[in-house]
Amino acid sequence: ELQMRLDLGPPQRGARPPAPAPSKRVLSLLSASTEIVCRLGCAHLLVGRSHGCDDPPLATALPVVTAPRVDPNAPSLQLDEAVRAQAAAGGPIYQIRSELVRSLRPDVIITQEQCRICAVTPEDVDAACVALPSTALVTIMPVTLDDVL
Repeated sequence: ELQMRLDLGPPQRGARPPAPAPSKRVLSLLSASTEIVCRLGCAHLLVGRSHGCDDPPLATALPVVTAPRVDPNAPSLQLDEAVRAQAAAGGPIYQIRSELVRSLRPDVIITQEQCRICAVTPEDVDAACVALPSTALVTIMPVTLDDVL
């Protein structure tokens, strides 16, 4: 049995308890992070998602803030050529709807740095969200299996 006791001293007349901290507003730009946030019981913190975030199903009700710049439904060869051309041109593979992101006012944006072909990168987010200087950028970058576990 674990017991904790917090001694705040004698009660003070007219003292008010501190106001609870406001909930964070989370924008997830990675399918796996959307799933993790939801599985941790924090789905209520999500304010937006990427175009690829479709699980759990309740995530599909969130505003979509990214879109691929290539047709993801194109035949494999055409898709590969389009992605290579976009990458060779130095442009991002995905567009971020900056105005929508600003209107959602996220406190935290979750992205990844593993693969610029798979999802938006921190550089993409930085470029698109310069008007959100106080937003924390959380970058997921596992390198080993231990990083995932």
